[in-house]
Amino acid sequence: MKRLEGATRVERTRAIRLVEEALQDCGAYIEDFQLFSNIALALRFDELPLERLGELIARLGEEGIRIHELPGSAPAPAEGRTRGSLHLTFVHDEPDLKHEVPKVPG
Repeated sequence: MKRLEGATRVERTRAIRLVEEALQDCGAYIEDFQLFSNIALALRFDELPLERLGELIARLGEEGIRIHELPGSAPAPAEGRTRGSLHLTFVHDEPDLKHEVPKVPG
């Protein structure tokens, strides 16, 4: 399992779209994701061809999303496909998003 981490000043919704498109274009698919207010995105991906990992990191870097592989990622075979996770922090001066929680009767 590859563990990727990064940060960006790119606007949050645009950054999410860029990550999604880059993963899909590199042959991977997103299994699950979690947004932490407007501060961070955590996602799991699968079926990323190993030979395209460098391309994924470079492509996102060109868009202003700096990604690196964390030390301690499980070693992968020399070829084939891998699964992994990506944690992306959004760097900005905006306040946290507020979500109104509906009142539950009772």
